[in-house]
Amino acid sequence: VVVFARLAGPADYGHNLRVLATALVANCLMLQWLRYALFEAFRPEDADDQIATYVRTIAAITGAVVVVVAVLEITDWVDRALLAGIAAITVGMALHDAIVEIARVRLHAAAVALATVSRASLTALFGVAALWWFASPLALAMAVGLANVLALAPVLAKVGPSLRRGRLRWEVLRRFVVYAWPLAIALAISMIAAVAERFVLARLAGTVALGPYGAATDFVRQGFTVVGEGLMMALVTLAKNHATAGRTAEAQATLLMASRLFAVVAVFGVGFFTLLGADLFRLLYGPDFVAGLEWAVPFLVVSGALLMVRNYYFGQVIYFTGSAAIELKVSIAAMVT
Repeated sequence: VVVFARLAGPADYGHNLRVLATALVANCLMLQWLRYALFEAFRPEDADDQIATYVRTIAAITGAVVVVVAVLEITDWVDRALLAGIAAITVGMALHDAIVEIARVRLHAAAVALATVSRASLTALFGVAALWWFASPLALAMAVGLANVLALAPVLAKVGPSLRRGRLRWEVLRRFVVYAWPLAIALAISMIAAVAERFVLARLAGTVALGPYGAATDFVRQGFTVVGEGLMMALVTLAKNHATAGRTAEAQATLLMASRLFAVVAVFGVGFFTLLGADLFRLLYGPDFVAGLEWAVPFLVVSGALLMVRNYYFGQVIYFTGSAAIELKVSIAAMVT
């Protein structure tokens, strides 16, 4: 975030944030719901057919998205540079997250961690190169999409052979859809609620104003997200395995431990960013880039902490209730408020 913001400048970085916000909403509609369905329905004794069905569904959805993008490109309904940027980030992120989910349910923690580190490293490397050589928001979007795909190498090396086993089973696909159809709507609504202020700010004040606001917000959110996602991957996954095996007491104890750790992270993060956030932003981005945002730092920090706890702890309740309908209700409430 810091490097991209400094290299791109407020206007171009704000444009890229608008592209990214659109891609995040599209990503939720594309494959995120399927990830949740696999994690909830996964059973080791039926793993090969479940994963085979999952992978073939990914391929079908990705193919459909490519066709839609091609039609929009040919008919020129959307600005081509904007469409290409959104498509590159959407497809790259969706494929990365969907394939990493296979390693997650297989409990290949090292491969998941390496893929996460690889995505961050390659995104920084390719993004800097794109801005340095082309100084274009489209080049940055293409670089981010490519980084997401190439970062799958550690996961594919681990789970690649297993992808060829199993077969497509319609009853498995039906189970995925029946469980997760509310999630496709809920996740999109939730993401729209999370990024709506960016579209409003870009519309009212332009991408020049959106750039500094987005840079500060993303820095805070990414800090919470890295820790929150790590806790979720480790403890919520373990609790789900206990629950699947009928070990209710162990699952509850693991979730209790997770709740305490999330509370500690939230309190520490709020204190750290409230005390040092404004000075840290001026040091990293430069005084002119974030001028006038100091008053908003406490609000950004508290919202970032609450979003982490909501997404990575309370948002995981759907795996233990057998229904995703509650997520749809919560997302609608978030959108309304």
